[in-house]
Amino acid sequence: EGACAFRKRAFTEAGGYYAPFFIGHEGPDLCLRLIKLGFETWYTPAVRVVHHASHEARPGWRAYYYNTRNNIWLAYRHYPGWYALKYALLYTGMALFYAMRDGNIIPFWKGVLHGVTQAKGQRRDPLDKNEFEKLLEMHAFKPSLARKMVNHLFCKDEYR
Repeated sequence: EGACAFRKRAFTEAGGYYAPFFIGHEGPDLCLRLIKLGFETWYTPAVRVVHHASHEARPGWRAYYYNTRNNIWLAYRHYPGWYALKYALLYTGMALFYAMRDGNIIPFWKGVLHGVTQAKGQRRDPLDKNEFEKLLEMHAFKPSLARKMVNHLFCKDEYR
């Protein structure tokens, strides 16, 4: 999620953004909680948003740590066991690729370590079959993992 909109009632009922995520994966976490509550959720690649972020104000290591840690937490918090493992391995692999490419391997490994060791207490009621099907319907519109990696192959610091 790079940009989103929702009704205030839905946001409030879902409990807002989960503060421990800080940055990275807070939107997908909220979306999964909205699905659990029965709210209708949409994903559309037709809407594009440009986020002009100041890299000077953001430490270079930050995205590699938080995106890695939060990817593991997101999988553990919401997904059924088999899919949680698949999701965590795929996206952690992608994060490893970016971290190696950009020379941020230490923050990546700290993210893995903290993602695994601090996962206790993160688990929520995983998506049931119908909720999971709704998620997969939205994922059908997203670019594949391979496509994302090709798009960002030569874009140093694109992971931020």
